[in-house]
Amino acid sequence: GEPLEVGPAGVAYRDLALDLVVLPDGRQVVLDADEFAALSLPAAESRRAEAALAAVQRRFRRCWQLA
Repeated sequence: GEPLEVGPAGVAYRDLALDLVVLPDGRQVVLDADEFAALSLPAAESRRAEAALAAVQRRFRRCWQLA
């Protein structure tokens, strides 16, 4: 997602649809990749979101290896 925006009308949040579930055994499941693809984001924004997902996945893998 993108950072929250707080304004007079309330709080707005843009969900980029990609969700990462990390199971207790360390397995990772990416949810809603089909919804992400359907967003028709500009290519640069799509790449940034995919890179952010990959970075979070790497971080969880490292944490799991340390446990």
